[in-house]
Amino acid sequence: MPFGISHDIILTLARWSLHGFFRDIKLVGQENVPKEGPLIVCSTHSNMIVDAAVLAVTFPHKRKLHFWAKDSIFANKYFQAILKDSGVVPVDRTTKNNQLLFSATVDVLRLGEVVAVFPEGTSHSESRLLRLRDGASWAALAYAKRVRSEQINGISPDEDEDDTNKLREKKVEPKYSHLPLMMVPVGITYVQKSKYRSLVIVSHGPPIDVEPYFNDFERDDRTTVKLLTRQIEEEMEKLTINAKDWETLNAANMARLLLFSDDKDVAPEDYVKITQSLVNFFTTTEEASSLKTNLHQYKTTLDSLNLNNIDIARYETRELTTHWALYTFVTEACKSLIQLPFFLPGLMFHWPIYILGKLSARYEIYEENKAQNKIILGLAWLVLAYLFLFFVIWIAMLFTPLGLILAGGFVFIFAWYHIALVDSHYDTFKDVLSSYCIFTALISGKGSDAREKVESLVSMRRTCFRNLARIGEEYREKSDDLRYVFEYRKRGLGGGKGAAYLQRNGYTPNTNGTTTSGNPLQIMEASTSSSSAVLGAQQPLAPPLLSSTQSQLQQQQARAGDSQIYKATYSGVPVWEMRCKNVAVMRRKSDGWLNATQILKVAEFDKPHRTRILEREVQKGEHEKVQGGYGKYQGTWVPHKTGVSLAEKYNVKELLAPIFDYDPSALASPPLAPKHITAASSKPRKPRENLSIDTDIETNTNEGEAISRRQSEHNGRPQKIIKTVSATARQYGEQMLKFFTARSSIPIPEFLTHPPADFDPNVKIDQQEHTALHWSAATGKNQIARILIQSGAEISPGNIRGETPLMRSVVFPYCYDSQGFHELLNLLRDSLLHHDYSNQTVLHHVVNYAGTKGRDRPAKYYMENLLNQLAAQQSEEYRSYFVNLQNNKGDTALNIAARNANKKLVKLLLDAGGDPQIRNLENKNAEDYILEHEAEAARLREIELQKQKSTHTGILESSASTVRPNARNRLIPSANAILQDFQECYEARLLGKKKELIAVQSDLQAVKWNIEVANNSLEETKTITDKLPELKEQETELGRLVKEKLDSRYAERIQISYESELKNKNVNPSVDSTNLAELREKVNAAEKNYQMSIGTVLNTMMASETKLAKYKRLIENCSGIDSQKFLDKIGVVLENLPEQ
Repeated sequence: MPFGISHDIILTLARWSLHGFFRDIKLVGQENVPKEGPLIVCSTHSNMIVDAAVLAVTFPHKRKLHFWAKDSIFANKYFQAILKDSGVVPVDRTTKNNQLLFSATVDVLRLGEVVAVFPEGTSHSESRLLRLRDGASWAALAYAKRVRSEQINGISPDEDEDDTNKLREKKVEPKYSHLPLMMVPVGITYVQKSKYRSLVIVSHGPPIDVEPYFNDFERDDRTTVKLLTRQIEEEMEKLTINAKDWETLNAANMARLLLFSDDKDVAPEDYVKITQSLVNFFTTTEEASSLKTNLHQYKTTLDSLNLNNIDIARYETRELTTHWALYTFVTEACKSLIQLPFFLPGLMFHWPIYILGKLSARYEIYEENKAQNKIILGLAWLVLAYLFLFFVIWIAMLFTPLGLILAGGFVFIFAWYHIALVDSHYDTFKDVLSSYCIFTALISGKGSDAREKVESLVSMRRTCFRNLARIGEEYREKSDDLRYVFEYRKRGLGGGKGAAYLQRNGYTPNTNGTTTSGNPLQIMEASTSSSSAVLGAQQPLAPPLLSSTQSQLQQQQARAGDSQIYKATYSGVPVWEMRCKNVAVMRRKSDGWLNATQILKVAEFDKPHRTRILEREVQKGEHEKVQGGYGKYQGTWVPHKTGVSLAEKYNVKELLAPIFDYDPSALASPPLAPKHITAASSKPRKPRENLSIDTDIETNTNEGEAISRRQSEHNGRPQKIIKTVSATARQYGEQMLKFFTARSSIPIPEFLTHPPADFDPNVKIDQQEHTALHWSAATGKNQIARILIQSGAEISPGNIRGETPLMRSVVFPYCYDSQGFHELLNLLRDSLLHHDYSNQTVLHHVVNYAGTKGRDRPAKYYMENLLNQLAAQQSEEYRSYFVNLQNNKGDTALNIAARNANKKLVKLLLDAGGDPQIRNLENKNAEDYILEHEAEAARLREIELQKQKSTHTGILESSASTVRPNARNRLIPSANAILQDFQECYEARLLGKKKELIAVQSDLQAVKWNIEVANNSLEETKTITDKLPELKEQETELGRLVKEKLDSRYAERIQISYESELKNKNVNPSVDSTNLAELREKVNAAEKNYQMSIGTVLNTMMASETKLAKYKRLIENCSGIDSQKFLDKIGVVLENLPEQ
């Protein structure tokens, strides 16, 4: 799909706008973007149309981007031309056929071009990445399916021959089909996305190859799409800052500003890592909660006064007094006045932009719209202002070509001068405003709110910085995330060398919210699974001066990992296990088979390469593919000999020799695989995997006690020494399920109140993949829920449908019966904003639960508590966004409540910000459902009224026939007469109203018909009137042609007459001149007479036409017959007329 001039114009305007609004846009990882071949870009979406502009302007290698748009906006032919010229790709959302849905996208990819997608689905202002939708994955795999089918058959199975011919007509040749389709994740990070002259960081992740997913896609398309989407989401999370709430994110940002003073001290490529490391620390360290609260409060107070951290930092060394504030304000004002003559021309142009931006931000609710509005208003103003300046200069130069060149050059130089002046003086201008704000706050008098806030800011900053330094010294050796930040600050690595230096020295912070360490000098490496590891306390950093022999030995140990062999049982299968390069490598006890996937992980192949090797080399021979069950046990299992050959081929045989050569008969029984112990947090960690211990070998009691004791000492809290329990996780699950489903009250199982070392509170205990927390929440057992959470249970695990425990709690009445939902909500409040696989929030589940009769009260109770909790936690704009979130069918919670006719829930959701105008996939909104219910209720009332009327008449007739005559004579006549009169009166009034209605409707129809006739006549008259000028021109032209024809004929006749007269008579050559003069006069007189005759003939013809038209109208008015038909039959009429 070619790009036209519209794309170049829009891209130029976007480049100018972004250059004028943001101070700088930094690119990170642009080398990850392929220079050619089909490509799908998956980008974050937190700033409306600004995201698309940033992506298009800064995309590496000058590759142009096609963006998705709904095909409905292509309806207008003019707008369609602009969109297609700009490279926008239509997406037909009404079809369920993925090949048709993404047909235009596939065509673009076949040309080797780039399609940009925002897989979050909507722009937002959340503190983390939204759950991605599957559209990008479907498009990628649909393209792979099309290319694969064309390579094999020459035609796609989902398109017919006509579609193929259309593609050939469009000349869409798959010239890049030999190149694999890649998907590049992109994270756009705005330091302050709605603030003028702020920084933008665009990070490009490593490309994802779609080819390894294609074979699985043909077998199970939906599961494969979910897996690909999950990998995209994981890669995008690494490129962005993700926090569970805004309090944590605000605290991390303020901690970064306190440590580095200014964002300029942090290199753009390290900005995300530094901030995410601080987010991880505040998330995982319970002791830092008070510091997090103080930092959040400090930032909130700064924002309320429009100040920043640097404004308060200048008052650290001096006491904050009115005199010092006045001195600061006067100093900054004098600096600005000195620079004002240079800044004044640009200020005249920039001041309206500043005012317009302030006004738009004041009246805009959503944060993600503010930057967009500011940029659009600023661009509109600058275009008008610069055009005005250009024409003023050109007019002054008298519209000369030289003036045109000078005007254009001056405007270009002035625009550059304007932006340069803003960059150089904007900070000074902000300093003047901030010093003025502080000064006015201090002179406002004691007790004023502004003065108290300003005075508290200085002390808050000192307290936060002191506590941050104290916690940093205390936890920097325990938390890898915090150690990374402080090491970065200590070494001053803000010049772009920070990440590389720290990674070379072993500081590798995790980006997914957990703390891991990649330090090669540590004995135990952190792992994302609960697989085997060497027990022992985490060692501090090695001293800088080590002998070369010691250093080499430690590096060899780090590379080789732990050669210790352990025993464990996963999914009921006993295995031998060892760790190498932080990978658990297994060998089955029963047959000695090895896990080829784990061997390739040790060889450091990424997932696409592993998949390709397994398909092309391993799975062609004898193998067993394990996809379900225990996570770490999954993979492709191969015979022992095949596994050894694979390891030898990829140079990891020596590293894995201990597990390959292990002989269980020659050695003593190996120890059990211990659970991993994290040294970074005193909070109990949740187990990540379901580890089952062998039951065929007796457990070493002393060893179990040692494990518990080490864990107690490591966590810093004394715990009861518990012996290692030999029961499997399945047994625990069965006992918990039996406890929750028991009809009578039974005691709480002991392993819940005193969890053993091998107890996993996150184990799935039923076929729907519910955890114990799901069951405790659903059954209203808040005490059990609290115990499980204290034992490390996740508060937001998803079942088979992605439903959290909070969602399951609102679809049962038990929390309502016990009135304990508020307490449960406090325990699970961090999962309030989650949604399931159908994109349904807990509000959707409440209104769905209320759809059954008899559940109104529990649903109203749940909804009130949820909305109150939501109002206490979130901002108004996000609360409105969450309440109006649509599920996969496009329904909001308000839509479902309206469809179920639940007035109480509708009122609650409307009060909480629900939008009744949002339409679902059936093109219906809440108002439509409410109107349908009202119409149905009115119809039912009418039917009921008719039934009552007929029933009442029947009762009267029956009573009249059965009552005894004497009673009827005494009682019935009067009552019957009254009712009869009432009925007759009612029927008469109803009949009169019906007649009036019929008459009004008849009049209305007549009026409509008259209006229609008048409109038709008006259209015909307008058509005739439009043709009058053309007819007049034709009339004039025809008159001229007739005149010319007659003149020609007259001249010919004269010539013929003259020649014949010369032949018949003898011409006397001696005719005198007098006779010739007389003849000329006669000829001239004859010509004049001829001209008058022609005019008379023409006028007569025109008059006859006019009279004929009048006669035609007279015939039509008198006879009602069309005049043309009458003229066609005029001969018959004349024959039948009597002769005069």
